[in-house]
Amino acid sequence: MNYTRLKTDLETGEVFRISIGEHLTFTEFAEKLNIKRSTLVKAMLEVGLCQTEYDDTAQRNRHRLHPDAESKGLGHRILGPHGPFDVLSPLGREVAEEALRTHLIETCPSQWSPLFEALKEYEQERIEWDGGPMSAQMRFCWLVDHAEDIPPEVIAQGIGVSERLVYRHKGIRESQLEKHRKGLRDPRPSQSEHIEG
Repeated sequence: MNYTRLKTDLETGEVFRISIGEHLTFTEFAEKLNIKRSTLVKAMLEVGLCQTEYDDTAQRNRHRLHPDAESKGLGHRILGPHGPFDVLSPLGREVAEEALRTHLIETCPSQWSPLFEALKEYEQERIEWDGGPMSAQMRFCWLVDHAEDIPPEVIAQGIGVSERLVYRHKGIRESQLEKHRKGLRDPRPSQSEHIEG
């Protein structure tokens, strides 16, 4: 969502809106990255981008943007009509995404760390090539192509998605490979074979 601020011209007293850019809530950003919100929040907690605060209205703890992060322009703490919420600025999303990559690599079992490091490097190169981040399915396929014996729970933990989603991607991949193999076994006859002369 594009957020704006009201500014007052001190000389004329005129009030006008200025755009402060495209901002996303923690949940929206997690959905954009195809990961669980809880995984994103854990990574943000580790680097001090957010903190746990008690909310008197909800009678529970919430994860809120750290005030220091707000002062650095990484996002905004907003008190909305239905309660507080926070949004990340473009710069805040970059910091959170880097923290997430580091968090995912650090939390995966050590025997798989080099594989996830290689995936991180490949993602960086791919972004430089065409500017597009990899989807969860693309990450899954890359990992399985490079290590067929990697357990689904390690993939889920390493890319920050649920095991259920990993199994879904596994089914899609197997279906796609089967269609490809079938196409190689049963090639369509060429047009020249149908023409009788």
